Amino acid sequence: MDLRNIIPVATKFADRSVNKMSDLVNQAKSSLSNNRFMDLADQAEKASRTAFPGQGWDEGQRNAARHSIWMSLLANEMGGGAIARGAAKGIGYANEGIGLVNGNNLTISGAKDMRHDLNNNAVGLNTLADLNTQGQPTQQQIIDALLEKARQSKIVRAPSVLSPDIGVLSRGE
Repeated sequence: MDLRNIIPVATKFADRSVNKMSDLVNQAKSSLSNNRFMDLADQAEKASRTAFPGQGWDEGQRNAARHSIWMSLLANEMGGGAIARGAAKGIGYANEGIGLVNGNNLTISGAKDMRHDLNNNAVGLNTLADLNTQGQPTQQQIIDALLEKARQSKIVRAPSVLSPDIGVLSRGE
């Protein structure tokens, strides 16, 4: 099989996938009033930046905290139940998928970072499920729980994209 024939087909598929991912993200944004979607991402960034001031935006504990907090706050905003957590997980995959299409996650380091991000998203959502056993948690309870998990995060080999979460927030080697 000639790879030159595959590239146009793969490009067309990627373009369609990006449009579908963008639609999913836009639907989630529109379901949360007044740009609440981005407000939650901003809250996650602020909490992680405050807790880990010496780290870059996409580094270590700060990155692990940011991803897990954003997904948890987003799911909690939509009710916190299994469907809300599933929707947030889909948004997390879409967010990382956009990085594949724009090239950010196509490098070896980008692909590893993406796998850590997906794990951290899942750990955040599972933490929300645990917190929900005592009633719907406040945003501050979610943030506090996940910042503590970020402090305990492990430097590990990046998990597989489709593997279940490894039970701890992870960060690059």
